Amino acid sequence: MATPVNPLPNPADYQRKDRFQQKVGDAVDRLQAEFPRRTNQLIAVAAVVLAVALGAFYAVEGVRSKADKDAAALGEALAAREAGNFADEKAELEKFLATNPSTALVRAKAELLLANIHYLERDFAAAETAFRASAKDAGSVDMIAAAARHGLASTLMQKGDWAAAAAEWESFVSSYGKRSGTAREQAAGKESFDDVALVPDALLKLAFVRLETGDKEKAKAACERILTSYGDSRAASQARTLLNAI
Repeated sequence: MATPVNPLPNPADYQRKDRFQQKVGDAVDRLQAEFPRRTNQLIAVAAVVLAVALGAFYAVEGVRSKADKDAAALGEALAAREAGNFADEKAELEKFLATNPSTALVRAKAELLLANIHYLERDFAAAETAFRASAKDAGSVDMIAAAARHGLASTLMQKGDWAAAAAEWESFVSSYGKRSGTAREQAAGKESFDDVALVPDALLKLAFVRLETGDKEKAKAACERILTSYGDSRAASQARTLLNAI
């Protein structure tokens, strides 16, 4: 496992020049420790859910032959995961991907699981490569593609590549964020619903990244959208804290 490092730059090290910077910095200080923990947790949870979802996909679509063999081979890695043996899971995933499985969805799932392990090991270069591959191989299957793209943007944050992370989060929200109205409009059936559940978290991270790139107006806009359209999400309280500090 890679040697742990501070996942995000420490705002206390910055030269804050005015009260605005100090106020925002204090809010970021409170939130920064939460981001890495929640990011790790979200990706891991998404991977477990996808294991079930992929099994359901094969049952519904009746995929046979090569796909069945690929899924069975991937089962060795999933069994290691269930046992909490991440070293064996990693080895099984790498061995599985080396066979060049022909089924794109199964390959995307394996790449997502492997990317998650790299991320937890803080090997962010390897995580970025695997998340990108998973997102590509997932194609139009939103549940897998969204988890991979969320992981990719989170990885870019951990690397401190703020401009690239901002672009990924903007793209993620554009692809999956369908809600724009208020909770009342949603209850009245006048609003679309997102196909994936990671949009408010993506908006919160987008706000954080926009502050890092110096664009406080876009940071405010992301927070306001969370409070307007995702007020019932876990991200809402953090968005309110950050917005009050801007």
